[in-house]
Amino acid sequence: MNLLDPILGGPTARSDAASRTPVRRPFAPRPLADAADPASPAGDGRTRPGKLIAVVGARGGVGATTVAVHLAAWLSEARGRTALVDLDLQGGTVALALRLKPGPMPREAVEAPDRVDDLFMERATVAASERLAVLAAEEPIKDAVEVGGPAVQALLDRLQLRHDYAVVDVGRPQGRAARAVLEAASLRVLVGDASRPSLRDLVRLRAAAPSRPGARVMTVLNRLGAPGELAMADLVRTLGEPPSHCLPYRPVPLAVAAGIGEPVFRHCRRFREAMAWLGADAAGR
Repeated sequence: MNLLDPILGGPTARSDAASRTPVRRPFAPRPLADAADPASPAGDGRTRPGKLIAVVGARGGVGATTVAVHLAAWLSEARGRTALVDLDLQGGTVALALRLKPGPMPREAVEAPDRVDDLFMERATVAASERLAVLAAEEPIKDAVEVGGPAVQALLDRLQLRHDYAVVDVGRPQGRAARAVLEAASLRVLVGDASRPSLRDLVRLRAAAPSRPGARVMTVLNRLGAPGELAMADLVRTLGEPPSHCLPYRPVPLAVAAGIGEPVFRHCRRFREAMAWLGADAAGR
C-alpha cells in the first residue's frame, strides 16, 4: 500500500489471495484506437499534428494551472505523448507544481523563432515523465519579456508534430500570445469556480472566445464544494447551462500532492474519477 494512501484517500491494499489471482487484462485502448484510425497522431509516423488544448482561467486564483497540469499528466498516462506549456515566462507555476527546474530556452524560442528545430525542442523541454514534456521558464521579473503570437504559433506547431497532445496553460486571456493560442486551439478549456466574480468572468470569457470552425469550448468548474460557493441551481442559471465538468474541492490531498510534485489524481479517488471524465472528453474518446 502506498504510504500516502491514508492521507490522500487512495485505494487500500488487496488481500494476499487476491494479489495472487491471475488477471486477464483487455487490450490497451491506445493501440486499438491507433489501428482503427490510420490518421491517429501517435507514434513517429504521425500524419497530422497533435491536438492543441488551451486552458484559460476566468480570473486569477481559480485553478487554471491546476487543471492544465492534471489534464496534461492524465493524457500522458492514459492516451499518449503530451507536451505541457506554461505561457507565463516570468510568473508561471507549472514547473513548480511538478517540482521541475525550468530552463532559459523558452525565452529564446519566442524571441528567435527561426532557431526552433527538433534539436532545440529536445533541449528546451524538461521531462516530467516518459511521456510528459514540460516547456516552462522563470525569467527575471525586472526583464521586459514580449511574447508574440507568430513566435508562439511556430513553437506550438513544432510541439504538435512531436506529441499527441499539446496542453497550454494560457493563464489570463490577455495579450497577443494568449489570443494566438486560443484562436489555434481545437479545444478551449475555460476554468472557473462557483464564486460570483468567477462566474461573471466565466460568462464574459465564453462570449469573448474567438470563433473557429470545429473548435470546442469546455467549461470546468473547479473546487466544487468549497465554502461560500453558489448553489448549483444559481450557478446553472448564471452560466445558462450546466458546466461541462466539475473538479471536487480537496485542499488537503492537493497540498500534499503539490509538496511531493505529483498529480493528486494518482492518490485521491474522487479527484481521479473527475479527471478521468475530463481527460477522456478532452481527448475526444
